[in-house]
Amino acid sequence: FQSATVEWDSVLAGLEAARRRVTAGRGATPKGFLAADAMSYTSLGRLAAARLAYDTLWILDPGGEDGFIVLSPLMAGLVDSTFAPAAWAFIWQENPDPNYEMGMNYVRGLISLNLGQVAEARSFLQTGLSIDGEFDADALFRAALALVDVVEGDTVGGVARLKTELQAAGYGRDALFLGSPLRIQLAYLQIDNPETRREGINRLLYGLNKFTDFPYIVPSLLVAAQALEEEGDPAAAARAYSLFVHHWEGADPKLQPRVETARRALERLSRESMN
Repeated sequence: FQSATVEWDSVLAGLEAARRRVTAGRGATPKGFLAADAMSYTSLGRLAAARLAYDTLWILDPGGEDGFIVLSPLMAGLVDSTFAPAAWAFIWQENPDPNYEMGMNYVRGLISLNLGQVAEARSFLQTGLSIDGEFDADALFRAALALVDVVEGDTVGGVARLKTELQAAGYGRDALFLGSPLRIQLAYLQIDNPETRREGINRLLYGLNKFTDFPYIVPSLLVAAQALEEEGDPAAAARAYSLFVHHWEGADPKLQPRVETARRALERLSRESMN
């Protein structure tokens, strides 16, 4: 599995070495390293460690592009708003800059949808789409609105529009990062449909970006493993379960039930393979 074979220990060790060089006055600014560090810890389920990096990142770049990476764990469904209270409060503040308001309405819409506030999500997204700014993200707004349609019951049409608009958004710098939650949701929705399940599995295992999709890479292994079982591929499922358990063994206590779910599945698959 391409996205699952990231050597996380090596990644984190490399980031730590880079941070030491930055501290010593060599190398680039620390924000990029902090962002990668924070998202790596998020993907590993080590949220206490991630929060230290996120808090520092917000201090360095409050309200900036790097600072808003602090919302990644929230978008990944791993934490609630108490994880990043400063960023949480900041995103709801109105700003006269249309480019800012356009981007923030996109973020507000996705977060509202994540919280189950569907009407509010649609309102934020429609407002953002109507703003004439420099932020070239109309396709992302339409993709997010398609996800709202899915939540409201238009599963077939909504998923089709979500896929089409994400393809239209492409993989430019803004779409690569801001489209990440939508691409993950598309994969999950495809997995829910037996006719598109394999496409969704492949999207999770081979289609994730190792930087912008950091927070989702390891958690998605559990979803992929369960889908592979549904597809009747126990060997591949066992591999995905094993990778998930390996990378989440050090996850925070509140996330350990997911690890236990994967362990029990591995034990069951092992018993079945011997019968």
